[in-house]
Amino acid sequence: MNFDALTTTAVVDELRQTVLGGYIQHLVLPSPSSIGLEIYRAGRRYQLLLSANPRHPRLHLVNSRLSRGVETDPPLLLLLRKYVRNGTVEAIEQPELERIAILSITKYVEARKEGEEDEDEDVDQDERRCELVVELLGPRSNIILVDDNNLILDALKRQPRERSERVVMPREAYTLPPRPPGRRDPRLATAEGIAAALAGGGDAAKALAAAYAGVSPQLAREALARAAGKPDHTADALRSLYSEPFAPSLAFRGDEPVAFAPYHMAQFDDVRPVKSISEALHAFYASAEQLTSHAQRRDRLIAQVQDIQTKYSRQREALERELARAETLERLRWEGEMIFGYLHSIAPGQTVLDVEGRPIKLDPAKTPVENAQARFREYDKAKGAVAGVPARLAETEGILQYLDETAALLE
Repeated sequence: MNFDALTTTAVVDELRQTVLGGYIQHLVLPSPSSIGLEIYRAGRRYQLLLSANPRHPRLHLVNSRLSRGVETDPPLLLLLRKYVRNGTVEAIEQPELERIAILSITKYVEARKEGEEDEDEDVDQDERRCELVVELLGPRSNIILVDDNNLILDALKRQPRERSERVVMPREAYTLPPRPPGRRDPRLATAEGIAAALAGGGDAAKALAAAYAGVSPQLAREALARAAGKPDHTADALRSLYSEPFAPSLAFRGDEPVAFAPYHMAQFDDVRPVKSISEALHAFYASAEQLTSHAQRRDRLIAQVQDIQTKYSRQREALERELARAETLERLRWEGEMIFGYLHSIAPGQTVLDVEGRPIKLDPAKTPVENAQARFREYDKAKGAVAGVPARLAETEGILQYLDETAALLE
């Protein structure tokens, strides 16, 4: 189920009506991949969930107060307390046709002059501005804190230069994720453009999603369903999805919600209207990722299992490197034996001994016996280092297999 650009637009529209201008009085990490903000505005407290979960990224209001779900405070949380908590939401923006929401936050911090102690005197205030960027991009989802100079302070998921063309690291400039080139604006869709997109045949919904920016397969299917199989009406249907007032809805199969949208879905049989897009999102994701103590414990367990997996994966790589040294050991033993075998044919000062086309380097400053002994000493020393490596490697492989099974059960 895609959290697409039009859903993002609906969420941004709702947040502007509810929390824009609000005061952020509390923040918490419900899970390692999410942030919760309590925002006070017009006599009401709103609970806002920002999640970069790779399977269920989302941004919406929830009904109950979010609770802490991580045991240690990551660096990002400390920065959020410094820049976001006790700040005011000044703006909520969305780059055009992107699954990205940007919360602009201003925080005023008292700045007393050195030696000033009188509480009755006026106190200067420093203005601290930042942006909280929520990228709802599936597995690449992220939450990034950016300062007033457009420099990244930190992110839930750091992306160093060696792992990604787009760098997301502290003190690097923030840039929007690259958009696939050549995609059209769905708000300006034409019958000719639709025909060109569908000319290649295949899955029509996937073809439209690939041709138009911000269009998900579900939104494409909705346009096709509204067009009732008439290609010349598909452009009108696609444009209308972006121009008509929001009408959030949920589609059901039995008692389970199977889809959400900021519009009434014609592609499903059992579609029920809901009061807000946040209500639709909360209901849909409730069965997939409950923000309860049970789900939070599961998230903590998953994070712990992943940490242990990383540790044993590194251990396996080290053991595999040690095992690869066994080939070098055999070479050392063979060279020592060959030097002894050809002892009487080696001339003083000789630098290479050729045995059946395999060269053995010799130290001309040493006698043949000393060259052979040096090989055997190195062999004995390295042999002791790799003793027991196969058994340890097999044990590590067993632990990793168990951890993989445990992670699959937790997911």
